[in-house]
Amino acid sequence: MNTNALTAQNCSLFEIDAELEAAFDQLQEEREITGNISDEARDHCVQLFAELGKKIDRIAAYLRIQQHKANIAGEEAQRLQAAVTAWRYMSCMRASLRSSGPCKHWSNKSHDVRCSMQQPRKKYIW
Repeated sequence: MNTNALTAQNCSLFEIDAELEAAFDQLQEEREITGNISDEARDHCVQLFAELGKKIDRIAAYLRIQQHKANIAGEEAQRLQAAVTAWRYMSCMRASLRSSGPCKHWSNKSHDVRCSMQQPRKKYIW
């Protein structure tokens, strides 16, 4: 495979790793046959290591971004849960104002949406 085509942007980590392993095998074979490693083969391995490093950096950046998105989603879920809790609390308050007494779930920390519906409005027939 041509090193110019093998980049962190268009190849997977596994493809770069496989190419690097093949290049090392070729280096070892070359050294066994000639006793030396050519500059071209050495440069090829250095380029592959550089691309492997870039790929790892890209993956790490992607994971950081995903973690940041997860944190934002968690904060938004907490904000929405607080809004739901406030809405339920307000429903209980409205129910107590419409009825003759406080909502029977008033002291319960997990206010139920049904609290505002427990005592239906009085219908007057004229």
